[in-house]
Formats: sequence, C-alpha cells, structure tokens
Amino acid sequence: MKRSALLIFVALILILTATTTFKAASVETVSLWAMGVEGQNIGKLLPQFETANPGIKVKLQVIPWSAANDRLLTAVAGGTVPDLTQMGSTYMAQFTEAGALEDLTPYLAKSKTLKLNDFVEACTDLYVINGKPYGIPWYADTRFIFYRTDILEEIGYKNFPETWDEFIECCQKLRARGPEQYAVNMAAGNWQVTMNFIWANGARILDEQGRPAVTEDAFVDGVAWVADIFKNEYALLDTGGSNIRQDMASGR
Repeated sequence: MKRSALLIFVALILILTATTTFKAASVETVSLWAMGVEGQNIGKLLPQFETANPGIKVKLQVIPWSAANDRLLTAVAGGTVPDLTQMGSTYMAQFTEAGALEDLTPYLAKSKTLKLNDFVEACTDLYVINGKPYGIPWYADTRFIFYRTDILEEIGYKNFPETWDEFIECCQKLRARGPEQYAVNMAAGNWQVTMNFIWANGARILDEQGRPAVTEDAFVDGVAWVADIFKNEYALLDTGGSNIRQDMASGR
C-alpha cells in the first residue's frame, strides 16, 4: 500500500476504525514508521491489532528521534515514504508546504469513532492547515522542573524558587558546593527546553503579521538569561552523554 504522501495517524486508529473490510485471504501490508521509545512500545500493540484485523499486516520500523526529520526528508525526496508515520508537531509546516502530507478528511469521514473534536483544540490546531487535517494528535508533553528537595533544603530553600532572581541565587549556591556540582540540566541543544524560559519572559516567536519577533526585547532578554546560565557554568553546555537520572541521584 504505497502512497505518494505521508499519513500521520496514531497507532493505526484510523485503519482500525475505517469502514473497509478486508478478507483474510487478501492481506494488505501497511508500513509504519514510529520514533524513539514510542516506536518501541507501539510494537507491543501490533499483535493484538493484527489479530483483530486479519486482513492487515503492519511492517514497523523504529527510528531514533535524532534521525527522524532527516529520514522523512530523504524518504519524500526519494519517493520511498511509509504509509503511516509518527511525526513531531514541529515538522508539520515543513512537510505540508512540501506537499508530502495527505488530507485526512475522507478517512475521518469514514470513521465511526474518531472525531477531531474529541481532542483538545490546542493539539488539533497543530495539524489542521487551511481547514484540512493532516494529522491526528497522539499525546502532548507537559514540561516540569524536578529537583532534589533535600539538597535545596541544605542550601536554605524549603520550596523551589519562584522568581528568576531567586532561581539565579539558588543556582549560585548549588554551584558553590564543589567543582563538579552543577545547579541545573538545561538540555543544551534542545530548543523546546530553552523556549520555555524565553516564553516565560513574555516573548513570542512571531508577531501578529506572522513575521519573526526574535529581535523584540522580551525575546532577546530571555535568550541572554538562558545564555548566562551556561556562561556562569550553572549548567553544563556539553553533558558528554551523562545520564540525567544518575546525575540527580548522585546530586551532581
């Protein structure tokens, strides 16, 4: 089942709920690309899905998130796209503009159980472009700050800092514990982590006309604040592949 466009479905939900019926003697093979841990776990669901749908065989390929964008671009350029793929919401504009995604309207119309209005609007908005849905939300991330309450209590904090000034003061005290004692893991190179702090400063990426707003004071000041975290070595710019869970456990 090769198509000229990538389809962004979630765990084959649309296939599962489509009205088409396959005969067991005629097996349709569907190629699915899934990324990271999600890809590893979705493989556990496929035997149950294939048992319930004997006319469909799913060929799964798990791809690391670090290689996902390049693999998809190469597939589009070479005409070797999968039938279904998991895709980060930040990829949508790029692949939609390239004409690589298929309008899911007719598939949703056939589904008796899957409706876009069943999802949080903030999520579906990421996949609806010019009034047409090109993807279905799977999950949404929420960012949290995890910290060692015992270590913060040692340096005089019963609760996590509530302002940027308090946060910097806390970082200074944590860093002063020793040469290998850093204050925070800022996931250098991960723009999503960085943007949380920049947005917290009231910044925006685009203005009302859709033009870049990265030269506005709120954005520039936010970037400078994040940069100072690394300049002052409150966080490591290069973690050297360290394990964040082990670092937290050791108090590093």
